Amino acid sequence: MAASAYDIYRYAYKDVIYYPQEVLARNQSGQMRSWIAIDEAGTVFGHYALMKKNPDDLIAEMGAAFVRPEARTLGIFHTLTDAAHADAYASPLRGLFSLSVTNHLSTQKSSERAGRFSVGLRIASSPAIFVEGARPGDRITTVLNYRQLAPRESRRLYLPLRYGDLIRSTYELLQMPAPREEGPGDHAAPEGGNTLTCAKDLTWNRAVLEARGGEEARYKLRAYTEILMEQNIACILLSLDLEDPGTPALAEEAVSLGYFYSGILPESLKGGHDALQMQLLNQIQVDPENILLHQPSAQALMAHIRTEAPQIFLPSPPA
Repeated sequence: MAASAYDIYRYAYKDVIYYPQEVLARNQSGQMRSWIAIDEAGTVFGHYALMKKNPDDLIAEMGAAFVRPEARTLGIFHTLTDAAHADAYASPLRGLFSLSVTNHLSTQKSSERAGRFSVGLRIASSPAIFVEGARPGDRITTVLNYRQLAPRESRRLYLPLRYGDLIRSTYELLQMPAPREEGPGDHAAPEGGNTLTCAKDLTWNRAVLEARGGEEARYKLRAYTEILMEQNIACILLSLDLEDPGTPALAEEAVSLGYFYSGILPESLKGGHDALQMQLLNQIQVDPENILLHQPSAQALMAHIRTEAPQIFLPSPPA
C-alpha cells in the first residue's frame, strides 16, 4: 500500500499512509478504518479510509484515497467510497469531512454526491508535487467539505463581526440550527483558560495552530506567528473556538497579523466545539485561475478571500 501511494504522490500525501505498521496500529485502535482494493496476487490497487485525530472523536475525515492509474476505469474508487460511507453512516459519528484538491473537480463532485457541502478553502496548503506540470515549490489549494450526521440544538457562539454573515450562511447551508449569538465577550474571563497549541508539518512546510482565550492567547498568537514566519513556514492554519468568548478579539488579532478567513469546521475542537478557521501565507502568491471550484459555496468563499486578502493572489495579466 505504501509503495502504491508513493508511486502516485511521492511523499506529498498523508504521511501515515507510508508507514504500514502505523496504519495497522491506527486501524486496531479505532483511529482509522481502511478499505483496500487488492487483486488475487495481493497487489494493492486502491485505498480509502475514515480517519480521526483521536479514537474517541465524534467527527472523522474521509480520505487517504488513491487508485493506481492503470485501474482508474474499473470503478474501484466508487466501490471503496460506497463501503466506507455505509460504515460511517451506521456509526455513532456526528459529522464527516473531506479535503478535495482544486486542480480538477472530480473529488469535489464525489464529496457533493456523498452529501458534503464546501465550507472552507485552504489556499496553497499542500505541496503540488503530484500535480502534472507542477514546478518545484508549487502548492495546491484544497476545499474543506462537511456533512453533519447527527441532529443538534442551537449553540451559543461568539461570531467575529467581520465574518458573521459568512458563518451564518454556512450553518444555513449545512441545515444546522442558527447560532445563538453573543457579543464580543472580550471582557469575559476565558472559559478553559488561555491556550495555544502548534503542530508543524515539515513535509508539507506548514503549521497548524489552535487558540482560545483572552489577552495571553493573543500574545502567544503574535509570538508563534512571528517565529513560524522567521522559520519560513509557507502556510499557517489557525483554528479558533467559536464557543469561546475571547474568539472575536483573537480573530481581530489574527487579521492584524495577516490571517484571513478560511471557513468553519463544526464539532472539530475539544469538547466537540465548532472551529472558525483562518489562514496565513508566508511570501506566497497563487494564481486564482488554477483553482477550480465546483460548489457555489466554495466559489463564494473564494470571492470573499480575493477581497479580504488580495495580496496572496498573482495580479491579473494586462488585457
